[in-house]
Amino acid sequence: MRRRELLAGTGALAATALAGCLAGGPGEDGSSGSPEPTDSPEPTDTPTQTDTPTQTDSPTPTDSPTSSPTPTPLPPSASSFAVTEVTSGQGENAAAVAFDGGVTVTGTIGGNNGCYTAALESAGVSDGTLTVVVRAFEEKDEDEMCTQALVDIDYEARFSFEGSLPGRVVVEHVSMGETRTVAEATR
Repeated sequence: MRRRELLAGTGALAATALAGCLAGGPGEDGSSGSPEPTDSPEPTDTPTQTDTPTQTDSPTPTDSPTSSPTPTPLPPSASSFAVTEVTSGQGENAAAVAFDGGVTVTGTIGGNNGCYTAALESAGVSDGTLTVVVRAFEEKDEDEMCTQALVDIDYEARFSFEGSLPGRVVVEHVSMGETRTVAEATR
């Protein structure tokens, strides 16, 4: 649209300039025939418009992040988490808690396919309750193929504390699009 306006304006300007050159020859009006300089209009800044709008990609939430979740700092003085086995299964979600000089959580979390694993997403103590959150997620290379069967991911998490142990432990699983409490224990 702006190109047409520019071309129309340029054509009118060229016609005017050409008409001024043809209007008088040398000596017709007593002048020397040299054209007198004229003020030309200053170019104006015109806003430019892009042909394609800028698109901002926003992240889409997924049930399974493609990278390991970042664990949050833990109040326990020491902790460890390990996946002990991944087997074809039913996508089970269960956990058991033991108070053994510290707190040990053993559990099984379900995954959507053979590329799923688990990680400790967070653990923290509030009002005497240790809340442990374990997340199942897909971890694979770009060209890796995954079995299309549910898996059971066994894990073990250990927590030690300076001073007294928490009086209560709650274990939550984030798996297959849901967050659920899978164990609660008091000492």
